[in-house]
Amino acid sequence: MTVGAGNIATLVDGTGFKSTINATGGGFPPTDSYVYARFTATGLEKVAVSDIAALDSMDWDIAFRRYVIRINSGDSGPSCVAAQVLASGTAYDAVTSVPANYLPEGDDFLTRAPACAFVDDGSGLGSSPRTYLASFYQYTGCVAMTGRVYVLQTRAGKHVKLTVITYYATETAQATCDSTGGSGGALGGTIRVRWQLLD
Repeated sequence: MTVGAGNIATLVDGTGFKSTINATGGGFPPTDSYVYARFTATGLEKVAVSDIAALDSMDWDIAFRRYVIRINSGDSGPSCVAAQVLASGTAYDAVTSVPANYLPEGDDFLTRAPACAFVDDGSGLGSSPRTYLASFYQYTGCVAMTGRVYVLQTRAGKHVKLTVITYYATETAQATCDSTGGSGGALGGTIRVRWQLLD
């Protein structure tokens, strides 16, 4: 596979950023590579790497395609990117530092050898891997946001707080899904995240 065609746009959001990722992946089912990215002091930067090359690349932190978000560690990649999901109900704006009990984990969606069996995320979609950030959504007839907040450790050793706010093309369509359980036919695969470096 070649480098994913999706682009990334980042705007300043208070003391952090709001990034919009075209993670449509060529449609559903996806026919295009993930969109790989790294966190920088000036925004979320796309990394030009294909799915195959990404398996050996230390250059990316996070990857997006449709409703799957991977981090570069464990079953997803060779780096040491890790994350911790904060308690349900934690407000994004209330997180100002790395938690005192910070115990981040990597992606884990394959059982150990010799079986190496695929583990899905339990959403009911079947083909969605159990990545560490999979709890950003729940499937209720549409891809609804849970509002979960994560603290990630990047490949460079920095820490980032992050929450996913949309899967659909517009924030209005996402709000409709979240409140009614239906997307109204809106196109999926536009991931919007709020994030901020904590150190």
